[in-house]
Amino acid sequence: LGDLVFLGEIGVGSPAQAFSVIMDTSSSNLWVTDNTCQKCNGRRRFFPEISTSFHGIEVNSSSCHVSSSSSSSSSSSSGTNEGSSSTSSSSSSSSSSSSSSSSASASLSPSPSPSPSCPYADTYASKPIQGYALHEIVTLGSGDVQITARVRMASVSVMDPKQEMEQNEGVLGLGMGENTQNSTTSAIEAILTQAGLRRRFSFFS
Repeated sequence: LGDLVFLGEIGVGSPAQAFSVIMDTSSSNLWVTDNTCQKCNGRRRFFPEISTSFHGIEVNSSSCHVSSSSSSSSSSSSGTNEGSSSTSSSSSSSSSSSSSSSSASASLSPSPSPSPSCPYADTYASKPIQGYALHEIVTLGSGDVQITARVRMASVSVMDPKQEMEQNEGVLGLGMGENTQNSTTSAIEAILTQAGLRRRFSFFS
């Protein structure tokens, strides 16, 4: 991970469950640690069963892109982020477009963790991690300045106990555009698009 990492607080689910994540400039994935992770002692974990906005992805659904090779022939809009975005300074919210007429986040009812669920596999700190993919509401910011958006992300349940996660409970990749791993829109791209923000960001230290 190097000598310097940038950490940020995000909320996942409704009500929001807080996580400290690495703002990673070298990836485009968003994942947090799952409540079933036995090697994540001392870290906050994601509990899908207490989130009213959790929406699982079944392994045999068109939204489940396991690898870039298996999804190269699929449209990048298939299985992309669904839902709406809002800021706390405005009482109105706008629905993001989708190929399905029922893709607005308000119309997506929470679903239990699918069985079998859409698998997620990646590497972190040069070691493999595994979990499942899902759609969920993510909140950035605090106080009077908040952005909420429905994104595709992952909950990680299997990792090496030697992986360095003393300060963080996940990763938010800042890579824009399409996620090369599964041919879906990256989480940060979906967040900015749904919030109507330009594709710019800066670090201040």
